[in-house]
Amino acid sequence: MTYLQTTLIAVAIATFLTGCNTDVEPTIPLPEIPDPSEPIEDKEIVLTTTDATITALQQAVSITDASGVEKQVAVDSFKGIQFASQSRFNHSSLLPLAGDIDATQFQAVCPQNRPTAQQQAEDCLNLNIWRPADAEQHKDLPVYVYIHGGDFEYGSGSDALINGDTVVAQGSDDGKPFIFVSINYRLGILGSHWTDGKTSPKGGNFGLGDQKQSLQWVNQYIEQFGGDPLNVTIMGQGAGAMSVGIFQDTQQQQSIVGTHYQRAIMQSNPYGFEYTSYDVAKDKAANLAAKFDQDISQVSWQDLLQQQAKMSSPLTSTANWVAGSVATNSGLKTAVQLALKALGIDVTFPSVDATPLATLMPFAPYIEYKKNTFSSDIEGYHFIQHPSQNDWTVPTVIGVNKHESNSFGMLPSLTFLIPTILGSDLFDNPQQLESNDPELIASELMTWLDDANNQAWLVNQIQQMAKDPQTQAQAMTAYKAVTTLFYGLGDTANSGALMQLTDFYPNLEGDLSGAINNMQQFKTLLNDTLFSGPARQMAASAPVDKENAATFYHFDFVPSFNMWSYRTDSETDLPYLGDLIKTLGCVRGACNGSELAFVFNKAVRFDGSDIHPTSQERALMGKVSRLWFTDALFDAYQYDTELDSTLVIDDGGEVNLVNGWDAVNNIGADPSLREGRLTGLQQQQLLLWYIDDSQSQTEH
Repeated sequence: MTYLQTTLIAVAIATFLTGCNTDVEPTIPLPEIPDPSEPIEDKEIVLTTTDATITALQQAVSITDASGVEKQVAVDSFKGIQFASQSRFNHSSLLPLAGDIDATQFQAVCPQNRPTAQQQAEDCLNLNIWRPADAEQHKDLPVYVYIHGGDFEYGSGSDALINGDTVVAQGSDDGKPFIFVSINYRLGILGSHWTDGKTSPKGGNFGLGDQKQSLQWVNQYIEQFGGDPLNVTIMGQGAGAMSVGIFQDTQQQQSIVGTHYQRAIMQSNPYGFEYTSYDVAKDKAANLAAKFDQDISQVSWQDLLQQQAKMSSPLTSTANWVAGSVATNSGLKTAVQLALKALGIDVTFPSVDATPLATLMPFAPYIEYKKNTFSSDIEGYHFIQHPSQNDWTVPTVIGVNKHESNSFGMLPSLTFLIPTILGSDLFDNPQQLESNDPELIASELMTWLDDANNQAWLVNQIQQMAKDPQTQAQAMTAYKAVTTLFYGLGDTANSGALMQLTDFYPNLEGDLSGAINNMQQFKTLLNDTLFSGPARQMAASAPVDKENAATFYHFDFVPSFNMWSYRTDSETDLPYLGDLIKTLGCVRGACNGSELAFVFNKAVRFDGSDIHPTSQERALMGKVSRLWFTDALFDAYQYDTELDSTLVIDDGGEVNLVNGWDAVNNIGADPSLREGRLTGLQQQQLLLWYIDDSQSQTEH
């Protein structure tokens, strides 16, 4: 089958998968959870500053101390303090810490298409502070500011998983006190909408602007809570880590490196991600505006969320991924448009980037800098060049999890169902799928998927794949087509070079072992080129002086629990595809976000539901969470390029600095990769080759 036929089938399958229900059960018995000790009642406290009177809560937090003794430690929590005001598609304005403030409960979270514990509202720019009980003002405690993840589309600073009470209580009990701050910022369309960089000097990317305002607020007011504004560490996971990477740039307007923060932690930052360019963001904004019969700034946020749901739906996302893949190849554009039209989707190609990667995260920030030939350049404000082109100037921790691609590569992985359908006895006219007529291919697949018997059969196949890796492998893959499309058809030389390497060379998919190898190769390729390889390369290019050196970590521990769970539509009771695939992909593995339960010592998933850690996992939670919020994370595990010294949290629950990590753990089969896959890929310039230098201001 051709690349086009393969991806068209994937689009059709995506429409059906929204109706698939899969029950993922734990693979090991749930351990008993000991009864917690009787909690101490909360009490109100009042903090008086120069201009404000703040009512907050002092709460007892149950912890297990460093020696294994269970105890309760008091912390002060200040929740829902508004740090900025905002108006639609304008950058937020800092609010002073003044007046009477009730900080006893979380406040509104930013609008998003996910259930939230707090109400949603556009006036959502608030933050939360946890500190040791009765910390004195001007105590100069270290400060950690956390930027939550969620693909720039969902999440909040009040999510149960990232509450700072446990880690602050531990730090206080260990004699290493600090203050923890979590923030909200605008998401989705409201957070990343394009705005003309000429008429509006600060451009769009309002979510990034909100994050900067929160850091400005911390810089200005954290002393009133006992924090040191000159000892601030910003940290984030996923989208939050991507934001931290963007803020490392010292050339952007209102650079905050060194002034608003002095250290950085990035967890699972896909440095190989290609961000949307100025022109493509502009076209997306125009297409969005055309969908409403009134000015988009006047549309209710609820209606915007409805449109946002369509933009990030499985069908639209997959269609955009396909369109972005082939758009640089003019010979395929017309055929793809016809095929997608048969599925009820109108896709245009007004402008494209080098790869379709940005379609995997449609609400990520766009690069605001635009180089013009016949007029002045648009300089940009918050985001002017790809983060891989930024030089780090502060101590930085960066790392990834071993199986990041199990969730990140969700859309391309839809193709694993194609051979399942082709090989089924239920398909009446399989020969028609060999047709070169894209409309016929799409029509036949949709007809097949509309049949209730076929749906039931396919659901059963998905359930079997979730439980049995060999059954999943028997579905085979469209490995070569997906890999080529993943990096775009505009330049296939480098993606072709990747697949010429022995480690990534396509195996025959009619054979079970070949299918298994292809599936693993695709996941490894995504891990290497989007996560581990670029992160390690950035750490290697960090300053060599001890004061500003980097720490590179790899989280290899495979937890017994799954951090992901899928939600269902309240009206149809059907699961959301993105959650479903991520949940299935992370049944077992150190997936995206797996480290968060350990970093925050919280036995909850992303959605706040309980997990049940084993005794080994509880011990590791205590170990990792204590390391993460101390100077040792920066000072004791620094990366040395010659030694390739990597902080490894291994599958045995040990935390060690491992020298020669790539050569020992990533030995390649190809001769050019035998000193380590990441080393070999970097030497052959097969990392980040698709990043457009014309979007960089480095040369200016």
